[in-house]
Amino acid sequence: MNITVTISWWAFPLVVTIGMFIWTFAKPMQPSSGYGVDIMPLIRFGVSAIISLAAWLVWALLT
Repeated sequence: MNITVTISWWAFPLVVTIGMFIWTFAKPMQPSSGYGVDIMPLIRFGVSAIISLAAWLVWALLT
């Protein structure tokens, strides 16, 4: 019994997903100037999730 795993077009959205979340977690939080917290990491996480889902959607529609 042979099992073959090939890297095909699913590697593109995977690379996009990994790259976006590395970008999200690589940028440190900035100190806020008031009493609130820095919400930019949350916004970056949301942007990364949306771009990642869009890449997977394009992959699903093209294959």
